Amino acid sequence: MSLAYNRRVRRILMRSRKIDINRMDQFDEQLKSKDNQLSLVELILSHKLFSENELLALISIDTEIPAIQLENVTPDTDLFALIDKPTATKFQVFPISKIKNILTVAVVDPFDHSQKENLEIITSCKVIFVLSTEHSIKKAIANKYVSVAKVPSGLDAKELAKKEEKERDLKRVIASDFDAIIEESLESKAISLEDAEEQIEDANDHGIIRLVNKIIIDAHKQNASDIHIEPYNGKENTVIRFRTDGECYIYQHVPNQIKKALLSRFKLMAGLDIAERRLPQDGKIKFKQFYKNLDIELRVATIPTVGGNEDAVLRILASSKPIPLQDMAFSERNLREFKKIACYPYGLILVVGPTGSGKTTTLHSAMGYINTPKRKIWTAEDPVEITQKGLRQVQIQSKIGYTFARAMRAFLRADPDVIMVGEMRDTETASIGVEASLTGHLVLSTLHTNSAAETITRLIDMGLDPFNFADALLGVLAQRLTRRLCKECKQAHNLSQAEYDEIVEEFEEKEFYGRGPEFSNELQIYQTAGCPVCNKTGYKGRIAIHELLINCDEIRAAIQSHAKVDQIREIAKRNDMLTLKQDGILKIFQGFCDLRSVRAVCMK
Repeated sequence: MSLAYNRRVRRILMRSRKIDINRMDQFDEQLKSKDNQLSLVELILSHKLFSENELLALISIDTEIPAIQLENVTPDTDLFALIDKPTATKFQVFPISKIKNILTVAVVDPFDHSQKENLEIITSCKVIFVLSTEHSIKKAIANKYVSVAKVPSGLDAKELAKKEEKERDLKRVIASDFDAIIEESLESKAISLEDAEEQIEDANDHGIIRLVNKIIIDAHKQNASDIHIEPYNGKENTVIRFRTDGECYIYQHVPNQIKKALLSRFKLMAGLDIAERRLPQDGKIKFKQFYKNLDIELRVATIPTVGGNEDAVLRILASSKPIPLQDMAFSERNLREFKKIACYPYGLILVVGPTGSGKTTTLHSAMGYINTPKRKIWTAEDPVEITQKGLRQVQIQSKIGYTFARAMRAFLRADPDVIMVGEMRDTETASIGVEASLTGHLVLSTLHTNSAAETITRLIDMGLDPFNFADALLGVLAQRLTRRLCKECKQAHNLSQAEYDEIVEEFEEKEFYGRGPEFSNELQIYQTAGCPVCNKTGYKGRIAIHELLINCDEIRAAIQSHAKVDQIREIAKRNDMLTLKQDGILKIFQGFCDLRSVRAVCMK
């Protein structure tokens, strides 16, 4: 038990007036004795000055932390899988209940923050403490813990053992003390290429190596999409930031003395030139080569900055499975129309938006919808982030001349039905895509543009034949990812007339009626609140908003006549297209997001 908690209990007992100062001094002497192994609470109980219930009630009233009688508790056996018996014995805790992601645990010292952090890492839950005594917890562990699963035999047992070892290893790294690793790194900051290569097989021996591993593992654990390493001039600390749900936050500060060693380690893992600090470099890290228990890939970009420093940005490319189209937050109209064009035998479908807006995820969802044994589907990607059985997937290698354009030419000789191209980066790739769609193939690709209508003018400006392009195009889906309100803490809010009018005006009043809800005193939207699950932000995860332009005769004529963006957008809106902001506003009324988060990702 911590000294702080002992002192607090001491003050509570003194205020109770059941123990005078002389008796308390005697207890203090006993606590200081080398032979004593009891906490103050256990010492008091051993002298029978209070019953356990009386003492816990006193502490509970003062600390405002509930007390619990463990003999009356029978937890679900699932809880014993979250906190196994050795862990419960080590930390002197007993699981009580679990509601959603919140785990209630009985402890001796409710102010032991390090114990709380360790339990949250082990269980992947938000932990809430309730009061008990050491005697009661030991008795509950001895009498109430049961076996939650039988260990399979043979190969199954080996697989289970491997899985458990992997999980334990990850938890050890995540729970390791960041400051201790920093100290170790400072002691061994001079890392040579030869030393690092020798330690690849055992990546926990070197301070810098352990530090880099922890940064990557923590980022993956916190669902970060990017890691930013930002050194500064002079003696200023290097800042490490994570991007999670589209926003950056500071993860840690690293001492200036090890910034070069830190960057060198990242560059070494990515196969970059550690001596080159004047030019930008790009590379990839297959993390499993350096840390066998986590299979992720990272795309690394280093950029020289002022003062002879280098920044590094690492994009985490965790392998995943395709999401079903119906789970992609499409509106009813957009889902129906997108499914329709995805089933066409030939034509061109484009998914557009900025980097990190989920374009590749959407394309793979579309291919998952049409992926049957009857279709031959080829994909060219850089990198391959999502794998699907039935697809023939190709990794682009620009360094050796294996570009998107070259891959597409190869696909056309390989009897394709569907071709997916990661990105139309240049006129050559776009031209081949249009030609392929006109010769009986369904082509899907992405482009970095801000809206569906702008995509059409961008491709025409790149030099595509407007007549061929107009005939080939099936549709353009523009999308953004906006922050989703936390399901655990979002609060309902009754809209005032003024707030309703503001939202309607942003939607465009003449287009809102018939699509959005009518005003009433009971009309509600949801607002942020903040809870432990969302780190007090009010947001957890992201949701897509869409703008789907479907080609038609009128748009086809506009393309051929080199119409402007606004003209194409107005034609599409007359054919039931909603803009990105309009789709986002409708999702506000559905309770997924708020106006602030929608405004943050789109203007019109």
